[in-house]
Amino acid sequence: MQYTVYIDDDTSRQLSEAALKRGANRNAIILHALQEWLAAQRAAEALNQASARPIEEAQAQSASYY
Repeated sequence: MQYTVYIDDDTSRQLSEAALKRGANRNAIILHALQEWLAAQRAAEALNQASARPIEEAQAQSASYY
């Protein structure tokens, strides 16, 4: 699938320099960065859900006493 992304001049220059230094193309670097960001988002979401469970369980237990 293709997307159009608009990047400011400075970021574009830095991306091109990074690609040249690593012998990669800009698309590969952008894809890798996006995949890492998405993985971090999933991990943060899982952590938030895991930390919310004990609170929800405690609330459910305290509500059942009344």
